Amino acid sequence: MDLDPGTGGLLDEGADTPGLVAGEVVGHRPAGRQAQRVLGVDLLGRGAPLDRVEPGLAVAMGEALLEQPGGAGMVLARAGPEDALLGGWQFSGIERWSSGLPFSLFEPGWTTDWELEGFGVKTSNVKLRRHFDSSGNPQFFDNAQAINSGTASGTPIRLPYPGETGDRNNFRGDGLFNIDSGLSKFWKLGEFGALKFAWEVFNVTNTVRFDPGSIGSQLTSGNLGVPNALLSQGRRMQFSLRYDF
Repeated sequence: MDLDPGTGGLLDEGADTPGLVAGEVVGHRPAGRQAQRVLGVDLLGRGAPLDRVEPGLAVAMGEALLEQPGGAGMVLARAGPEDALLGGWQFSGIERWSSGLPFSLFEPGWTTDWELEGFGVKTSNVKLRRHFDSSGNPQFFDNAQAINSGTASGTPIRLPYPGETGDRNNFRGDGLFNIDSGLSKFWKLGEFGALKFAWEVFNVTNTVRFDPGSIGSQLTSGNLGVPNALLSQGRRMQFSLRYDF
């Protein structure tokens, strides 16, 4: 992890390097366009550079690999049946977390440019409250109906004036939280090769986080504040048995 001289933030240059990585953290960074490219991997761990990391966004990633100390050649050396039962175990895990990701509200027209909408302008406090509405849909605003009806009077959010950009990314949705883990057992079969069993679990806690990019963001629309996609999939497991010879 190195200090980025252009932003004062941290650069993760070893994201694709195997080994133990503990508590890699990107802290809060100063505002400005130079603060936009910081992480070497994106929040979903796909290994692609981030095109845009918002100022004030906190990100943490950690990896761990634990090997059971018993078995042939290990600290608690065993051989024969004991090694077959107690040796060759490994536990691995990776955790990703971020603070809330930003989203914006757009006008229902084109007062700024003939093909680009402007952003709504907040004129008073807008309460965010993650809950289910009367239709059973997830909702991020405490009172989305009041926001829509208030655009006529200009409170709590007004439409942008002609030529005005408006307020960008002034709301925060969910952030990413995900834990993946794996448990494996390795048997040496002498001159016949080796056998490996693996059990891997993705999203161990089955945590639900909605994608802020999918939140209904057009003012006066019926789905304002309602997301329609997740940042990650639900808990999944996979098992494998591999024979090397």
